[in-house]
Amino acid sequence: ADPSTVAITKSGGFVVARTAENGVTVWRGTSREQARFGAPGAGRVTALSLSSNGRVAIASSTGAAGVWDIRSQQLLFKAPKQPAAIRSAHISPDGAFLATGGADGVVNVWNVATGAAVGQFQAGRTITSVKVKHRGTRVLTATGTGRLALRNAKTGRVVRGYGVRGFDVRQIALSRDGIPSIV
Repeated sequence: ADPSTVAITKSGGFVVARTAENGVTVWRGTSREQARFGAPGAGRVTALSLSSNGRVAIASSTGAAGVWDIRSQQLLFKAPKQPAAIRSAHISPDGAFLATGGADGVVNVWNVATGAAVGQFQAGRTITSVKVKHRGTRVLTATGTGRLALRNAKTGRVVRGYGVRGFDVRQIALSRDGIPSIV
């Protein structure tokens, strides 16, 4: 499976993966207990992300994204449809914020509880990976051209740029102390 379509919580409590039927299956820990979710907007699942408190963010090729509670299988937040396919989606570790990055280079950040937009900005060409930090104040963005930047989530202003030119950035991770990892 494509690494962008598989996720696991830090504790190992949940594992989520895109299925051959283009839905999403979530497994609880080592048990055989499963929950199934469809792709938002009936498109192809393009991104998955899990929070440590049992929320899953799913995005699709149709520009749709949502956040579900795994235990209750309830939709908690449905993002406004984006004009381009969403290439990356990330839910903050506490499950409070959702960030998406699209094929059009636009990054969106929302407060999951209120549905309020935190920010929307252009971050370059196609966004290949996006990560939102705890409290939703910063977003790490990556483009296929090797541009990696830590940005203000409201304005998109670059707080810190990272020079990784020369290769195609597919996935990024952000440690608790703010150090990015690149795949």
